[in-house]
Amino acid sequence: MKWLLSLLGFIFILSSCQKLPDVQVPQIEPPIELDVSLEADRLITNTLVALELRVRGGVPDRLELLLDNAPLNTFALNPTSNQKTDYKFIWDSRTSSEGLHHLKAVAYAAEQVFSSQELSITIDRTAPQVLALSPEPSKPLIDIPEVIEILFSEPLTEASMTNETIFLTNMAGLIIPTVFSCEGEKLTLQLLEPLTLPSNLKLELAVKDLAGNEL
Repeated sequence: MKWLLSLLGFIFILSSCQKLPDVQVPQIEPPIELDVSLEADRLITNTLVALELRVRGGVPDRLELLLDNAPLNTFALNPTSNQKTDYKFIWDSRTSSEGLHHLKAVAYAAEQVFSSQELSITIDRTAPQVLALSPEPSKPLIDIPEVIEILFSEPLTEASMTNETIFLTNMAGLIIPTVFSCEGEKLTLQLLEPLTLPSNLKLELAVKDLAGNEL
């Protein structure tokens, strides 16, 4: 009887010294925070627009470019980059109607949605028009003008205003030297040499608006 009790005590001691199995504690994934941005090389256009999408903070499950809240393109993602990804896209605005349109990049990750700020781009296919000219071409000159002012229907791009796109000549075809400046829709030509009256002038313009439409 003493031997049996001693044996039971030995078994109890052994069993109490056994190592307990490890308990697997589930790891909680940190929340995903993506920074999505969208940039364009122009905001007024009549042709192609170069777009660049940037994602920071990880690789989303899906990345889309929306045009007026409708899918325009879905991008193939790069799973090897876990911090930042850049994507480029050329949008052919000639397939869309003239007017104001809205573009936005949207990334989807872990059942979350991350959006860029919305870009508003104007499609303009209408050429600028001359609304007013001073002095008026239909009236004879009484005083010798020092400046000629042209009012357009929309602003012009400064890059299109050069000595090769703005010509002021007399009826003999001789170029009258001028300096020009533009403020908004108004183009001003400053005559560098006085005119003799009567005098007929010819003004030739090949300027463009902000979208690239030529007069």
